[in-house]
This record gives sequence, structure tokens and C-alpha cells, in this order.
Amino acid sequence: MNIIAENSKQIDIAKNQLLKYVNNIDIDKLLISSYSKKYLLNYQLNSYYFINHYSQVFKKAISKINKPINDISILDYGGGCGLMSILASLSGVKLIIYNDIFETSCHDAQIISKHLNQNIDYFVSGDVKEMVDFLKEKSLKVDLIISIDVLEHIYNLDQWFYELYKIDTPFTLYFNTGANPKNPFIKKKLIKYQQIAELVGKEESWGWKERDTNKPFIEARKEIILKYHQNLSKTDLELLAQKTRGLNKIDIENVTDVFVKTGTIAYKISHPTNTCDPYTGNWTENLINLEKLLEMLNKLGFKATIENNNYILSNSRLKNLLKLIANTLIFFVKKENLLFSPTYSLMVKKD
Repeated sequence: MNIIAENSKQIDIAKNQLLKYVNNIDIDKLLISSYSKKYLLNYQLNSYYFINHYSQVFKKAISKINKPINDISILDYGGGCGLMSILASLSGVKLIIYNDIFETSCHDAQIISKHLNQNIDYFVSGDVKEMVDFLKEKSLKVDLIISIDVLEHIYNLDQWFYELYKIDTPFTLYFNTGANPKNPFIKKKLIKYQQIAELVGKEESWGWKERDTNKPFIEARKEIILKYHQNLSKTDLELLAQKTRGLNKIDIENVTDVFVKTGTIAYKISHPTNTCDPYTGNWTENLINLEKLLEMLNKLGFKATIENNNYILSNSRLKNLLKLIANTLIFFVKKENLLFSPTYSLMVKKD
């Protein structure tokens, strides 16, 4: 049996064990945040789908590394509840580093992994800079950085990958995201999410993420601008709020400074609906220009490719029939063709 097949076999065994863990875990007894409890509950209610999704991503990512799984070191970036790290532990991965920008998630993932008796070697709270600094400080080498549904939320991709390039040892990065700009059905759905975030906002409810604003983003930008420059006219305030869509607080203030001094706004967002939380820079399902992304990565010195992915089967026969038809279409197109794909994967290598 070759390395890829053996690794895949170990992941399948781990997947089945994780499925049992998720289905049997007593979420109410865990001393974790309501935010993590909400995610875990969703995983539990849809365990067949989510665990198969995680294992599919993990298999594809591991297949890019020509090593036995028990000789691989991974970093789980934006790890949330820690399911990917736990799956890696059950699969026999040599070294596991969990990372998340949200300190609460980092704390909760430790509790969940300990509850399931799974050893995660390191937990790192912080963004990409903190992650890279930690690797250097501990003299750690990672073969694989893996991440699910994070790419579409990163505020400044150019800066993020610039920081990542500072890792001075070879590695493979594998991002998987559902924010597929090439699939017209998914794109239409995500544009609606963006419009709600921009113009309507959300009500805070059980499981709300503390660092996110629930206000319409345009109103949040007005709040930031007015607090920074209280003497702006209503017309100028409205103009600045409209024109700074897609910027975080610091960048909004910089644009406002220039506008007050010169009456001009140089910044212009190219996408008609992409928007982010101005307090955190967290994009709402950013529909990324993939051609520009690949161009930027190649200029930095990475080797980067984008691949389509199959639909994950569920317990619904009708849905599975439709998914199998779509998966057949995906099979017959080139890997970089995302038209029928529910998600896409970005693979980045540094030699």
C-alpha cells in the first residue's frame, strides 16, 4: 500500500472515532463559551456531514505531503472548536499546533480536546504574526498548515501572506473555503449574506461571538467616522461611510484624515457587495478575485494552485442523488474549474 492510501486509511479510522465522540459528547457539561457550544451543537446535529467534510479536507491536504501521517507536523489555523486538531490527533499525526485569533476559541478547544483525551501539542492564540513568531521562538517546523473556512475572512490577504512567507522552512498551506465566487448559485447566496451584514445587521442571540458587531456595517462605519471627526457634515459622513466599505477602523480613520485635508477619497473597493466588520476587519464571506490572488502569491515566491472539491454526501437520498450528479460533472472538468464545485481549495507551497 502506498503512502497516500495508508494515510487515507488511518484518517478513515479516525473519522469514525471522531463521529462517535461528537455524537456522544455532553455539550452542556463542558465549561466552554456559548459560542463554542453553539458550534458543537451544530456539528452534533449534522455530524455525518461535518465529520465527512473535515476528513475529506484532511485527506486532500495530507495527500500533498509525501510522508507517512505519523511523521507529519501540522498547524491548524483558525481551528475554532478544535475538530481538525482532534481528527489529526486520532489519525496519529506527529505534532499538532492549534491556532485561532479568538482567544475564547483557543481556551475552549483546549477543554474539548482534553475532554476527549486527545493530545494537542501547542495552543497559540493570535493572528498570523503571532503564529509565525511562535514557530520561530520554539524552533518548530510544520509540514502542513491546514484551514477550513478562514481564507474568506482574512482582512488583508497581501499582508497575511507576506507575514506567512517569513516562515523560513519549507511548508504546504491548504485552505478550504465555501466562498466560491465561480459557482453562480453559491455566489448569489453569499451576496445576500453580504447585503444583510452591510445594511441590516443581526440580532445578538445565544452563541454570539463577542468580538463581532451586530450593527449594520455601514452604521458601524458611520459610528467610527463620527467619533473620529465630530464636525463632519451629514453629507460628508454619508459619503465616507459609503466609500469606506471593506475597510477596518484604522484604515477608515486614515481615509477620513485625507478626506478632511484634501476633500478626496483615493480608496475604491472593486467588488459591488464585499464587506467586512469595520471593528475587526472580518470579511463576510469575501468573494475573492482568485486570479489576482494567484498572481500575488506567485510574486511573493510561493507556488500556488486552486482546486475544486466534491459535494459531501448526507443522510438525504434526494440530496445525495443531486450531489452525485454534481460530483460527476466535477470529475469531468479540470481541477481548477470551480463552476460546479461547492467549495474550493487553495494550495500554497514554499520550498
